[in-house]
Amino acid sequence: MSGARGRVPVPLVRPSAGDGQELLLAAGAALRAARAWRATAPVRRGRALLAVAAALEQRRAELVDEVRRQQGARVSEALGGVDAALDELVRWAGWADKLHLLGVGRPGPAAVVGVVVPRGDVLLAPVRAVAPVLAAGAGAVLVRPPGTGTAADALVRAVAEEVSPGLLGVVDAARAAPRELAAAVELVDVRWADPGDAAAYRTAAAAAGCPVAALHEDDPAEERLPEETGDAAAADATDRRRPEDLPDAERVRPFRTGPDLPDTA
Repeated sequence: MSGARGRVPVPLVRPSAGDGQELLLAAGAALRAARAWRATAPVRRGRALLAVAAALEQRRAELVDEVRRQQGARVSEALGGVDAALDELVRWAGWADKLHLLGVGRPGPAAVVGVVVPRGDVLLAPVRAVAPVLAAGAGAVLVRPPGTGTAADALVRAVAEEVSPGLLGVVDAARAAPRELAAAVELVDVRWADPGDAAAYRTAAAAAGCPVAALHEDDPAEERLPEETGDAAAADATDRRRPEDLPDAERVRPFRTGPDLPDTA
């Protein structure tokens, strides 16, 4: 599963902007790659994620410059963000062969998770969002804000070269309408999304019957969509606390699974 065999750079191939197929193509490629990735031994998945971290480490200076430029951050802040992203990959690589103990990553059908990331964080948030998905053996489509692509593209390229082309796709949010995303993937993860974006994707996922991993706000009503729809898988995938606020013992559960998606991250 690793691109290390030939070390041939894998180019990022994108369909033309006007054909409206980018999301479907990314989800289809992720599902095809996820079939082999799901069948890969968890220990080997962990090693592959370590290889992804090593590939990004080799581009550390370039990534720091991209984060500094795209986020308007100081050099020290950019250094901290890049190092934190590398640490996240290493941490989840270590959990890849342990998630089955928590009921995650069990053998089963391949799945693709649509992950919506916030504005203003071009590397750390995407890595935090997709690392547990990949560690558990699923594919992912990263939905990112327009104009923040270079750092995220480095992550996608590293996964393509070290794991499998297509396993992690990336689509600008302008080309991934909430309803279309919910129809293209097996689970939508909006835990890292901006509140307004999260609400739109949650509503679309509920309407499509697609499980959603989200955070509840203290304010009830519209933020309690999974329970209101009666979707047990979606309701079970939610958590009232942000991942960074969880104790270490609880952070290892990237998603809680339901009957319709028994083995997705």
